Amino acid sequence: MKKIQPLRDYPARRLAMLVGACLLLLLSSPELVQSKSDVEVERIAEAWQAPLEANTTTLVYVQVAWRHGDRTPAAPVPFSDADSWSEGLGELTKKGMAQQYRLGKWLRSRYGKFLGDHFDRHEVFVRSSDYNRTLMSAQANMAGLFPPSKSEMWETGLAWQP
Repeated sequence: MKKIQPLRDYPARRLAMLVGACLLLLLSSPELVQSKSDVEVERIAEAWQAPLEANTTTLVYVQVAWRHGDRTPAAPVPFSDADSWSEGLGELTKKGMAQQYRLGKWLRSRYGKFLGDHFDRHEVFVRSSDYNRTLMSAQANMAGLFPPSKSEMWETGLAWQP
């Protein structure tokens, strides 16, 4: 996976585009920000999808922004034992990993014909903040988006590549 570069290495224009896209998403779909069950989130996501037959031959650019998957509380919860979170506080859970993996698979099903079969660092750029939960979310998402081909598998039965 490509080394993640610090924010200061990017022009202000890209940052403004990213912030604008995030604000647009948050302001245009408040129901996506609220806590929902997985079924509700999938129903909302399906409702927001553009029809697949909508001029899919002229795609020029796609920008996707998302938060990390489910995580443990960032700070101890009153009347709860912090040791009850085996992952540690503020870390991605197994459910969060699965959510991000499924998101990557969905992105593959939606945009796969525009992407190659293999990850190309000139076509796909992944950026994350420097927290375990966000780095792991990005990796799980890319594992779903770019599953290894037979020739890329380095461990039998493990459909993941670094």
